[in-house]
Amino acid sequence: MRDETTAQIVEVRFSAVREGTKVVLTHTGWERFGDHAAQERDGYNEGWEAVFAVSYVDYVRHTA
Repeated sequence: MRDETTAQIVEVRFSAVREGTKVVLTHTGWERFGDHAAQERDGYNEGWEAVFAVSYVDYVRHTA
């Protein structure tokens, strides 16, 4: 379990584009992990695709 000493900031911005909606996800605050920052960040390289893109699409499909 993590606490506020290693909390990061995740910003999600939505903007209208001709094709539909553009989503920009920015995840910062890795420096809070100190010497383990690169390892923690690398663990998310594939993570946001599953956590956000797949889960969010599934959520929208089931609540629309």
